[in-house]
Amino acid sequence: MPHTPHPHTAFTRTHALADPLRLGLTLVLLGVAAAGCRGGKSSGRGATGTNGAPLLRPIDASVGRVIQVNERLRFAVLDYTLSQMPPPGTRLVLYRSTNRVGIVRLSGWRNPATVAADFVEGVPLPDDLARPE
Repeated sequence: MPHTPHPHTAFTRTHALADPLRLGLTLVLLGVAAAGCRGGKSSGRGATGTNGAPLLRPIDASVGRVIQVNERLRFAVLDYTLSQMPPPGTRLVLYRSTNRVGIVRLSGWRNPATVAADFVEGVPLPDDLARPE
């Protein structure tokens, strides 16, 4: 009669490398987790003021978004609903994603949330962002 190994013995023999690999992977993951939890200088996130209130830093005080473009008359309408509107005559750099795509100059036409801007270079598209030079 042939000898059949015990099922648990066969499993441990065929997977003899599994335990050292699991141990190594566990140690590496614990090392990465511990390195991420180390204290150090704060990046500014979660900082609090003297009264314990969180400090909020604006990313940029003046960012407009192109909402309409008239290529024939070479002007765009910028929306400043959530941002401070720059004064007339300000030159603004246009960005599409992270790429610089043009420059516009704010005209005198404006209302509380929007302003017209003349093309100086490039052609804006809706959703481009406008920031001061």
